[in-house]
Amino acid sequence: AGLSAMYLLLQRPSKELQLPYMEKIADYERILPTLKEDEQKILQAVLDSDGLIPQSELSDITGVSKSNVSRCLDLLESRGYVERRRRGMGNIIVLK
Repeated sequence: AGLSAMYLLLQRPSKELQLPYMEKIADYERILPTLKEDEQKILQAVLDSDGLIPQSELSDITGVSKSNVSRCLDLLESRGYVERRRRGMGNIIVLK
């Protein structure tokens, strides 16, 4: 049972499952130029991480201060582009 579970976890998603995600990324890439510079960096970092990234990593990856990351995430979340999910002491940022 353990080997079966590992196989299912490590197996790549089929192209049918990837298609909606790829369309979502194309939509976000069209939105990027309309955002401010810091917002663009943050959304691009989320896109580059396949739509799932710890908030704590965004400052290091983008070079944006932690306070500005938080402000930009507030705006991106209010526009419906991302969602913050609480995980332990931090947040995970997920594309919506």
